[in-house]
Amino acid sequence: MNNVKVPARLNLDGELTRDEVLAKFDQSAGVFGAEFNHLRDSFARQFDREVNKQAAWRDVEEEGVDWSQPLVEAGDTWACEPLIRQDRGGYLCADDDTGKSLLALEASVRMADGKPFLLKPETEPRRVIYLDFERDRGTMLKRLQLMNVDWLNGETKNLKYMDCFDLARKPRLHTQDGADWVLAQAGAFGAEVVIIDSYARSCGGDQLNSTETPVRFYDQTVMGLLGEGMSVLWLSHTPWNANRPGGNRQQQAVAGYGVVMNRAVSNKNRLTLEVRKDNEGQATAPTYFVERQDGPLRHVIGDGLTEKQRECVVTIRATNRKDWSVTSAVEATGTSKKVVEAALAHLRLTGEIDPPRRRPKAAGGR
Repeated sequence: MNNVKVPARLNLDGELTRDEVLAKFDQSAGVFGAEFNHLRDSFARQFDREVNKQAAWRDVEEEGVDWSQPLVEAGDTWACEPLIRQDRGGYLCADDDTGKSLLALEASVRMADGKPFLLKPETEPRRVIYLDFERDRGTMLKRLQLMNVDWLNGETKNLKYMDCFDLARKPRLHTQDGADWVLAQAGAFGAEVVIIDSYARSCGGDQLNSTETPVRFYDQTVMGLLGEGMSVLWLSHTPWNANRPGGNRQQQAVAGYGVVMNRAVSNKNRLTLEVRKDNEGQATAPTYFVERQDGPLRHVIGDGLTEKQRECVVTIRATNRKDWSVTSAVEATGTSKKVVEAALAHLRLTGEIDPPRRRPKAAGGR
Protein backbone atom coordinates (compact mmCIF):
# COMPACT_ATOMS: atom_id res chain seq x y z
CA MET A 1 0.00 0.00 0.00
CA ASN A 2 2.81 2.43 0.86
CA ASN A 3 4.28 2.27 -2.67
CA VAL A 4 1.05 3.09 -4.53
CA LYS A 5 1.47 6.21 -6.70
CA VAL A 6 -0.91 9.09 -6.07
CA PRO A 7 -1.53 12.26 -8.09
CA ALA A 8 0.55 15.20 -6.94
CA ARG A 9 -1.15 17.59 -4.49
CA LEU A 10 -0.11 20.60 -2.45
CA ASN A 11 1.80 22.03 -5.46
CA LEU A 12 4.17 19.07 -5.56
CA ASP A 13 5.53 18.16 -8.98
CA GLY A 14 5.19 14.67 -10.45
CA GLU A 15 3.70 11.68 -8.64
CA LEU A 16 4.83 10.62 -5.19
CA THR A 17 4.28 7.55 -3.03
CA ARG A 18 2.34 7.73 0.21
CA ASP A 19 5.51 7.64 2.31
CA GLU A 20 7.16 10.35 0.19
CA VAL A 21 4.19 12.70 0.70
CA LEU A 22 4.12 12.00 4.44
CA ALA A 23 7.85 12.75 4.59
CA LYS A 24 7.09 16.17 3.08
CA PHE A 25 4.56 16.75 5.86
CA ASP A 26 7.11 15.73 8.49
CA GLN A 27 9.64 18.19 7.08
CA SER A 28 7.04 20.99 7.18
CA ALA A 29 6.05 20.22 10.77
CA GLY A 30 9.32 21.75 11.93
CA VAL A 31 8.28 25.04 10.37
CA PHE A 32 4.53 25.13 11.03
CA GLY A 33 4.46 23.31 14.37
CA ALA A 34 2.79 20.20 15.77
CA GLU A 35 -0.67 21.35 14.69
CA PHE A 36 0.43 20.60 11.11
CA ASN A 37 0.41 16.90 12.03
CA HIS A 38 -3.40 16.94 11.87
CA LEU A 39 -3.21 17.71 8.14
CA ARG A 40 -0.68 14.91 7.71
CA ASP A 41 -2.94 12.41 9.51
CA SER A 42 -5.94 13.56 7.46
CA PHE A 43 -4.05 12.89 4.23
CA ALA A 44 -2.97 9.43 5.42
CA ARG A 45 -6.57 8.48 6.29
CA GLN A 46 -7.90 9.70 2.94
CA PHE A 47 -5.14 7.91 1.02
CA ASP A 48 -5.75 4.61 2.82
CA ARG A 49 -9.51 4.96 2.32
CA GLU A 50 -9.07 5.37 -1.45
CA VAL A 51 -6.67 2.42 -1.69
CA ASN A 52 -9.13 0.22 0.20
CA LYS A 53 -11.95 1.29 -2.13
CA GLN A 54 -9.86 0.41 -5.18
CA ALA A 55 -8.98 -2.98 -3.69
CA ALA A 56 -12.65 -3.69 -2.95
CA TRP A 57 -13.67 -2.93 -6.54
CA ARG A 58 -10.87 -5.16 -7.87
CA ASP A 59 -12.30 -8.00 -5.78
CA VAL A 60 -15.76 -7.31 -7.23
CA GLU A 61 -14.43 -7.38 -10.79
CA GLU A 62 -12.40 -10.56 -10.25
CA GLU A 63 -14.76 -12.58 -8.07
CA GLY A 64 -18.15 -11.02 -8.70
CA VAL A 65 -20.50 -9.95 -5.95
CA ASP A 66 -23.92 -10.97 -4.67
CA TRP A 67 -25.84 -7.72 -5.10
CA SER A 68 -28.67 -9.03 -2.92
CA GLN A 69 -26.34 -8.64 0.09
CA PRO A 70 -25.35 -5.28 1.55
CA LEU A 71 -21.80 -4.18 0.72
CA VAL A 72 -21.39 -2.48 4.11
CA GLU A 73 -22.36 -3.79 7.51
CA ALA A 74 -25.22 -1.83 9.08
CA GLY A 75 -23.09 -0.82 12.06
CA ASP A 76 -20.48 0.76 9.75
CA THR A 77 -22.88 3.17 8.04
CA TRP A 78 -23.16 5.65 10.91
CA ALA A 79 -20.69 8.10 12.38
CA CYS A 80 -23.21 8.76 15.16
CA GLU A 81 -26.45 6.77 14.93
CA PRO A 82 -29.14 7.94 14.30
CA LEU A 83 -27.92 11.48 13.54
CA ILE A 84 -24.87 11.38 11.29
CA ARG A 85 -24.14 8.85 8.57
CA GLN A 86 -20.60 7.91 7.66
CA ASP A 87 -19.27 9.84 4.64
CA ARG A 88 -22.70 11.35 3.96
CA GLY A 89 -24.37 14.75 4.22
CA GLY A 90 -27.69 15.25 5.99
CA TYR A 91 -29.75 17.65 8.09
CA LEU A 92 -31.20 17.80 11.59
CA CYS A 93 -34.31 19.96 11.58
CA ALA A 94 -36.59 21.20 14.34
CA ASP A 95 -38.55 24.30 15.33
CA ASP A 96 -36.92 27.13 17.29
CA ASP A 97 -36.19 26.43 20.98
CA THR A 98 -36.62 22.67 20.54
CA GLY A 99 -33.02 21.95 21.48
CA LYS A 100 -31.49 20.69 18.25
CA SER A 101 -28.25 22.59 18.94
CA LEU A 102 -27.98 20.96 22.38
CA LEU A 103 -28.38 17.54 20.80
CA ALA A 104 -25.84 18.29 18.07
CA LEU A 105 -23.33 19.69 20.58
CA GLU A 106 -23.50 16.60 22.78
CA ALA A 107 -23.16 14.40 19.69
CA SER A 108 -20.01 16.38 18.81
CA VAL A 109 -18.54 15.87 22.27
CA ARG A 110 -19.27 12.12 22.31
CA MET A 111 -17.82 11.55 18.86
CA ALA A 112 -14.73 13.49 19.95
CA ASP A 113 -14.20 11.51 23.17
CA GLY A 114 -15.49 8.19 21.80
CA LYS A 115 -18.02 7.63 24.59
CA PRO A 116 -21.46 6.05 23.87
CA PHE A 117 -24.26 8.38 22.78
CA LEU A 118 -27.83 7.46 21.74
CA LEU A 119 -27.29 4.36 19.54
CA LYS A 120 -23.57 5.03 19.02
CA PRO A 121 -21.46 2.50 20.97
CA GLU A 122 -18.08 3.34 22.46
CA THR A 123 -15.75 4.06 19.53
CA GLU A 124 -12.35 5.47 18.72
CA PRO A 125 -12.38 9.28 19.11
CA ARG A 126 -13.11 11.25 15.95
CA ARG A 127 -11.92 14.70 14.94
CA VAL A 128 -15.01 16.94 14.90
CA ILE A 129 -15.36 20.60 13.93
CA TYR A 130 -18.48 22.49 15.04
CA LEU A 131 -19.23 25.72 13.15
CA ASP A 132 -21.63 27.76 15.30
CA PHE A 133 -23.31 30.64 13.44
CA GLU A 134 -26.13 30.91 16.01
CA ARG A 135 -24.50 31.84 19.35
CA ASP A 136 -21.25 32.94 20.95
CA ARG A 137 -18.55 30.92 22.69
CA GLY A 138 -19.80 31.88 26.17
CA THR A 139 -23.13 30.13 25.58
CA MET A 140 -21.34 27.03 24.34
CA LEU A 141 -19.11 26.94 27.45
CA LYS A 142 -22.16 27.13 29.71
CA ARG A 143 -23.76 24.21 27.86
CA LEU A 144 -20.59 22.12 28.11
CA GLN A 145 -20.48 22.83 31.85
CA LEU A 146 -24.03 21.46 32.15
CA MET A 147 -22.75 18.29 30.42
CA ASN A 148 -19.83 18.07 32.92
CA VAL A 149 -17.37 18.58 30.06
CA ASP A 150 -14.22 20.50 31.03
CA TRP A 151 -13.43 22.37 27.82
CA LEU A 152 -10.65 24.53 29.27
CA ASN A 153 -8.59 21.54 30.49
CA GLY A 154 -8.46 19.93 27.06
CA GLU A 155 -11.05 17.23 27.75
CA THR A 156 -12.41 17.77 24.22
CA LYS A 157 -9.11 18.04 22.34
CA ASN A 158 -10.62 16.25 19.31
CA LEU A 159 -13.43 18.82 19.08
CA LYS A 160 -12.80 22.21 17.50
CA TYR A 161 -15.55 24.72 18.24
CA MET A 162 -15.62 27.79 16.00
CA ASP A 163 -17.60 30.84 17.04
CA CYS A 164 -18.96 32.14 13.72
CA PHE A 165 -21.58 34.40 15.30
CA ASP A 166 -19.99 37.51 13.80
CA LEU A 167 -21.24 36.97 10.26
CA ALA A 168 -19.64 40.17 8.99
CA ARG A 169 -16.27 38.40 9.05
CA LYS A 170 -17.38 35.06 7.58
CA PRO A 171 -18.19 34.30 3.93
CA ARG A 172 -21.58 32.75 3.19
CA LEU A 173 -21.44 28.99 2.85
CA HIS A 174 -23.44 28.88 -0.39
CA THR A 175 -20.57 30.71 -2.11
CA GLN A 176 -17.25 29.37 -3.34
CA ASP A 177 -15.39 31.63 -0.89
CA GLY A 178 -17.41 30.17 1.97
CA ALA A 179 -16.82 26.60 0.82
CA ASP A 180 -13.08 27.25 0.48
CA TRP A 181 -12.98 28.74 3.98
CA VAL A 182 -14.76 25.72 5.54
CA LEU A 183 -12.55 23.25 3.65
CA ALA A 184 -9.43 25.08 4.84
CA GLN A 185 -10.58 25.03 8.48
CA ALA A 186 -11.68 21.40 8.41
CA GLY A 187 -8.61 20.23 6.50
CA ALA A 188 -6.14 21.98 8.80
CA PHE A 189 -7.80 20.36 11.83
CA GLY A 190 -7.96 16.95 10.17
CA ALA A 191 -11.72 16.81 10.71
CA GLU A 192 -13.66 13.60 10.12
CA VAL A 193 -17.07 15.14 10.93
CA VAL A 194 -18.28 18.71 10.27
CA ILE A 195 -21.41 20.16 11.92
CA ILE A 196 -22.87 23.44 10.63
CA ASP A 197 -25.24 25.28 12.98
CA SER A 198 -27.21 26.41 11.11
CA TYR A 199 -27.93 26.46 7.37
CA ALA A 200 -30.09 29.59 7.63
CA ARG A 201 -27.50 31.67 9.50
CA SER A 202 -24.51 30.40 7.51
CA CYS A 203 -26.22 31.36 4.23
CA GLY A 204 -28.19 34.33 5.61
CA GLY A 205 -28.95 37.56 3.86
CA ASP A 206 -31.01 38.46 0.82
CA GLN A 207 -30.05 35.24 -0.97
CA LEU A 208 -31.53 32.90 1.67
CA ASN A 209 -34.96 32.75 0.01
CA SER A 210 -33.53 32.07 -3.44
CA THR A 211 -34.28 28.64 -4.85
CA GLU A 212 -30.62 28.36 -5.82
CA THR A 213 -29.19 28.94 -2.33
CA PRO A 214 -29.68 25.39 -0.92
CA VAL A 215 -28.37 23.85 -4.13
CA ARG A 216 -25.26 26.03 -4.04
CA PHE A 217 -24.78 25.35 -0.32
CA TYR A 218 -24.88 21.61 -0.97
CA ASP A 219 -22.81 21.66 -4.15
CA GLN A 220 -20.14 24.07 -2.89
CA THR A 221 -19.74 23.31 0.82
CA VAL A 222 -21.30 19.91 1.54
CA MET A 223 -20.00 18.16 -1.58
CA GLY A 224 -16.58 19.72 -1.04
CA LEU A 225 -16.39 18.25 2.47
CA LEU A 226 -17.74 14.87 1.34
CA GLY A 227 -15.10 14.80 -1.36
CA GLU A 228 -12.45 14.99 1.37
CA GLY A 229 -13.95 11.96 3.13
CA MET A 230 -15.78 13.87 5.88
CA SER A 231 -19.30 13.36 7.24
CA VAL A 232 -21.51 16.48 7.34
CA LEU A 233 -24.55 17.47 9.40
CA TRP A 234 -26.26 20.84 9.08
CA LEU A 235 -29.03 22.14 11.32
CA SER A 236 -32.18 23.54 9.74
CA HIS A 237 -35.59 24.87 10.75
CA THR A 238 -37.48 22.97 8.04
CA PRO A 239 -37.07 19.52 6.45
CA TRP A 240 -35.13 19.61 3.23
CA ASN A 241 -37.42 16.99 1.68
CA ALA A 242 -40.70 18.53 2.76
CA ASN A 243 -43.41 18.50 0.09
CA ARG A 244 -45.40 21.22 1.78
CA PRO A 245 -47.22 24.19 0.28
CA GLY A 246 -44.65 26.84 -0.46
CA GLY A 247 -41.82 24.44 0.32
CA ASN A 248 -38.52 24.74 -1.48
CA ARG A 249 -38.48 21.91 -4.06
CA GLN A 250 -34.80 22.64 -4.72
CA GLN A 251 -34.06 21.44 -1.20
CA GLN A 252 -35.67 18.08 -1.89
CA ALA A 253 -33.38 17.54 -4.85
CA VAL A 254 -30.12 17.85 -2.93
CA ALA A 255 -30.67 16.51 0.61
CA GLY A 256 -29.06 13.10 1.12
CA TYR A 257 -30.99 12.16 4.26
CA GLY A 258 -32.46 13.95 7.22
CA VAL A 259 -33.57 13.68 10.82
CA VAL A 260 -36.69 15.53 11.95
CA MET A 261 -36.82 16.28 15.68
CA ASN A 262 -40.00 17.08 17.59
CA ARG A 263 -40.71 17.80 21.25
CA ALA A 264 -43.64 16.49 23.25
CA VAL A 265 -46.20 19.15 24.13
CA SER A 266 -46.61 17.86 27.69
CA ASN A 267 -42.90 17.39 28.46
CA LYS A 268 -40.16 19.55 26.91
CA ASN A 269 -37.52 16.93 27.78
CA ARG A 270 -39.14 14.19 25.66
CA LEU A 271 -38.09 14.22 22.01
CA THR A 272 -38.65 12.14 18.91
CA LEU A 273 -36.19 11.65 16.05
CA GLU A 274 -37.59 10.55 12.70
CA VAL A 275 -35.00 9.51 10.10
CA ARG A 276 -36.41 10.55 6.73
CA LYS A 277 -36.15 8.53 3.53
CA ASP A 278 -33.25 9.66 1.37
CA ASN A 279 -32.85 10.06 -2.38
CA GLU A 280 -31.26 6.65 -2.82
CA GLY A 281 -34.31 4.70 -1.69
CA GLN A 282 -33.05 3.77 1.77
CA ALA A 283 -35.86 2.64 4.04
CA THR A 284 -37.06 5.13 6.63
CA ALA A 285 -35.94 4.03 10.11
CA PRO A 286 -38.38 3.73 13.02
CA THR A 287 -39.01 6.82 15.10
CA TYR A 288 -36.54 7.05 17.98
CA PHE A 289 -37.62 8.35 21.38
CA VAL A 290 -35.05 10.48 23.19
CA GLU A 291 -35.15 11.80 26.75
CA ARG A 292 -33.18 14.87 27.82
CA GLN A 293 -31.92 14.43 31.37
CA ASP A 294 -30.39 16.86 33.86
CA GLY A 295 -27.51 16.49 36.30
CA PRO A 296 -25.50 16.26 34.08
CA LEU A 297 -27.29 17.31 30.91
CA ARG A 298 -27.45 14.40 28.49
CA HIS A 299 -29.67 12.74 25.89
CA VAL A 300 -30.56 9.04 26.10
CA ILE A 301 -32.70 6.71 24.03
CA GLY A 302 -36.09 6.24 25.72
CA ASP A 303 -39.14 4.07 25.15
CA GLY A 304 -41.65 6.82 24.37
CA LEU A 305 -44.08 5.59 27.03
CA THR A 306 -46.05 7.62 29.56
CA GLU A 307 -45.95 6.70 33.26
CA LYS A 308 -49.30 4.90 32.99
CA GLN A 309 -48.10 2.97 29.96
CA ARG A 310 -44.91 1.97 31.79
CA GLU A 311 -46.94 0.76 34.77
CA CYS A 312 -49.05 -1.31 32.38
CA VAL A 313 -45.90 -2.80 30.83
CA VAL A 314 -44.60 -3.80 34.27
CA THR A 315 -47.92 -5.43 35.17
CA ILE A 316 -48.11 -7.44 31.94
CA ARG A 317 -44.42 -8.38 32.11
CA ALA A 318 -44.83 -9.73 35.66
CA THR A 319 -47.35 -12.37 34.49
CA ASN A 320 -44.75 -14.11 32.25
CA ARG A 321 -47.60 -14.67 29.82
CA LYS A 322 -46.85 -14.51 26.09
CA ASP A 323 -50.29 -14.54 24.48
CA TRP A 324 -52.18 -11.28 24.99
CA SER A 325 -55.03 -9.53 23.29
CA VAL A 326 -56.11 -5.95 23.95
CA THR A 327 -59.31 -7.17 25.60
CA SER A 328 -57.56 -9.61 27.94
CA ALA A 329 -54.94 -7.03 28.86
CA VAL A 330 -57.59 -4.40 29.66
CA GLU A 331 -59.33 -6.89 31.96
CA ALA A 332 -56.08 -7.96 33.63
CA THR A 333 -54.66 -4.50 34.24
CA GLY A 334 -57.80 -2.42 34.69
CA THR A 335 -56.45 0.33 32.44
CA SER A 336 -57.84 1.97 29.34
CA LYS A 337 -57.65 0.48 25.86
CA LYS A 338 -55.37 3.28 24.64
CA VAL A 339 -52.83 2.66 27.43
CA VAL A 340 -52.94 -1.10 26.88
CA GLU A 341 -52.40 -0.80 23.11
CA ALA A 342 -49.24 1.26 23.64
CA ALA A 343 -47.95 -1.18 26.29
CA LEU A 344 -48.59 -4.24 24.10
CA ALA A 345 -46.94 -2.58 21.11
CA HIS A 346 -43.83 -1.93 23.18
CA LEU A 347 -43.68 -5.50 24.53
CA ARG A 348 -44.11 -6.93 21.02
CA LEU A 349 -41.35 -4.67 19.75
CA THR A 350 -38.99 -6.01 22.44
CA GLY A 351 -40.08 -9.60 21.72
CA GLU A 352 -41.44 -10.19 25.23
CA ILE A 353 -44.92 -11.22 24.06
CA ASP A 354 -46.22 -12.93 20.94
CA PRO A 355 -47.40 -10.94 17.92
CA PRO A 356 -51.19 -10.58 17.59
CA ARG A 357 -53.06 -13.46 16.02
CA ARG A 358 -54.70 -12.89 12.68
CA ARG A 359 -58.37 -13.65 12.47
CA PRO A 360 -59.23 -16.31 9.89
CA LYS A 361 -61.18 -15.01 6.93
CA ALA A 362 -64.87 -15.87 6.92
CA ALA A 363 -65.94 -18.47 4.38
CA GLY A 364 -66.85 -16.82 1.11
CA GLY A 365 -65.43 -13.48 2.27
CA ARG A 366 -63.14 -11.28 0.26
